[in-house]
Amino acid sequence: RFLKYNALHTAPVNVLGGKGQLPAAWNNLATNAGDASVLYLNAMIDLSGRKIAGTPNGATKELVLTVPPSRGDYYVANLLDVFVNSIGSIGTRTTPSSRSQSYLIAGPTSQYAGKRTVRINGFTYRVLPTDTNYNWLLIRIRADSLVPSGNRNSTARVYQRTVRRFALNTLDQFQANGNAPIYPTTFSYPPTAAESQRAQKWKN
Repeated sequence: RFLKYNALHTAPVNVLGGKGQLPAAWNNLATNAGDASVLYLNAMIDLSGRKIAGTPNGATKELVLTVPPSRGDYYVANLLDVFVNSIGSIGTRTTPSSRSQSYLIAGPTSQYAGKRTVRINGFTYRVLPTDTNYNWLLIRIRADSLVPSGNRNSTARVYQRTVRRFALNTLDQFQANGNAPIYPTTFSYPPTAAESQRAQKWKN
């Protein structure tokens, strides 16, 4: 239900969305939360390998999640399975880093599902395996909505410095780009009136 709602209202399946530059308290496209000091990105994930209409990242059993350095700004990238069990947590508290990191999210039928790390075409990934095809990636980035935009901790500065450096690509896309992420040009996918109307079925 949540995947169908978000795919219509927030972003296509396997794509990071939620605007990203507005705290969730004023950003209904971000997630179902009211926090004024956190910027949100999220993606509804389908790793079944089936074709998915309306997304550039369908028909895959693996996704590559690239995250920015976690020492400068506090964030948590939480991967949840179809039962909303937390199966992976990347960020300042759990995986402190001074440079960008890329992780392979592997679905239950992926050839990499049983591995902790894997080397593919000369690039080594840490593997985040999931036992369910449907998953939810919820990313929270701390920012201060009450300070001027020039302040280092302002939502505007954190968006430019940190939020824009998250990427979610298929393994094929990542490899075709020279084992490097393709960063999104936008996190904003405002629904059409027709999409909003269709989404209401899945809202409550």
